[in-house]
Amino acid sequence: MWLAVPLAALSLVAAGCGGGDDEPEAGGSTASTSTGGGTPAADQVISVNWGTEPPSLDPGLASDTTSANILLNIMDPLVRLGDDLEPLP
Repeated sequence: MWLAVPLAALSLVAAGCGGGDDEPEAGGSTASTSTGGGTPAADQVISVNWGTEPPSLDPGLASDTTSANILLNIMDPLVRLGDDLEPLP
């Protein structure tokens, strides 16, 4: 029994030090990420699970975290500041 603990620790160390194979296996597919070119998809939808429905999307009445997070994501990109600190639509 006393030999089981050091043997288990040794096997964990050996498994952690094992080299990984960076090459894909034969017949496997590799996913590529392209950052340029092409046209975006027709439907551009993002789904976020806020956990609950917001009680209000009125900025004056929003006093909970869910409403505040949604309003920040909706209202934030509406106006940007340019290089001369003038608001840009």
